[in-house]
Amino acid sequence: MVAPESFRVFYFNLVRKLSRVRGQSAPLNMGWGWGSPTAIRVVGVVAIALAVGFMTWVVFFTVPGVAY
Repeated sequence: MVAPESFRVFYFNLVRKLSRVRGQSAPLNMGWGWGSPTAIRVVGVVAIALAVGFMTWVVFFTVPGVAY
């Protein structure tokens, strides 16, 4: 999920080239698919927010030695 922009650009260019080789004339939809740049960024933001929320709960709202 975490990759430099250059790797994402390389990946999506590779996907486009493969679709042309296979004979698909329609361009790939790079909008809201699971592998689209937008979806990758949204999922990354959600994952970071969940991690921050969990660590905040652990640090401020738990007592050491107590099982929750």
